Amino acid sequence: MNQIKSKRNIFKEFPVKINRIIIQKMPISIISILIALLFTNSVFSQNKNDTSASASSSNGDDTFNQMLDYSRPGKYHQLLDDLPGTWTYKGGHSDSSGNIGNAYYGTFVWKPFANGRFFIADVTSSKIQMPVQDGKTIETDYKVIYTLGYNNVKKRFEETTITNMIGSDISFIEGDYDSTAKAIIFNFVDKPIPSMNVLSRLVFRFIDKDHYVLEYYDEEDGKYVKNNEVQCTRTKKK
Repeated sequence: MNQIKSKRNIFKEFPVKINRIIIQKMPISIISILIALLFTNSVFSQNKNDTSASASSSNGDDTFNQMLDYSRPGKYHQLLDDLPGTWTYKGGHSDSSGNIGNAYYGTFVWKPFANGRFFIADVTSSKIQMPVQDGKTIETDYKVIYTLGYNNVKKRFEETTITNMIGSDISFIEGDYDSTAKAIIFNFVDKPIPSMNVLSRLVFRFIDKDHYVLEYYDEEDGKYVKNNEVQCTRTKKK
């Protein structure tokens, strides 16, 4: 509650210009009464709390400026600047030898949001059997919506996923950039059913401006084993 209150106090300071306009239109007598009341209340508050009103205002401005600065896109957001556009992809599950099949394919359409603070992908793939009500399934296009961005406060990448295949959740994962591997590595716990927890890893690997790869791993016997790979190629404009 203390954090919520202090944040509200910061935002209370913003309508100062509006208040000045209102005061300018008030009769002199009312303004005099208000000034007297404000002065009395200010003196009483300072004596009671030993707090400077000017210091409080300054702290509020400083906090607000920090909030603005932490909201700006930075160097880690720029790692994602090449994503906007249409990408074709192909992928599949790996076999016991580590070979990746071409079981599915489709398109990613990445768009920037909020001047590069976030990136949103609409994914369409080949046909799947989607679970619906009454224990049934229907054949439809595989659909996914991704959001991807960097949290300046946590200093971590964040991704959300909504899909029409397995899962009824909005999954949320956090990851870190590995400059040596040129990849964002997300480690997380997948919970496909209530009684199952699977240690999983997603590696978002940048190859160049026109290629990136998504590698999916699950933990088996104390080590991560790749079970899926998706290769993405930018669609060139004709």
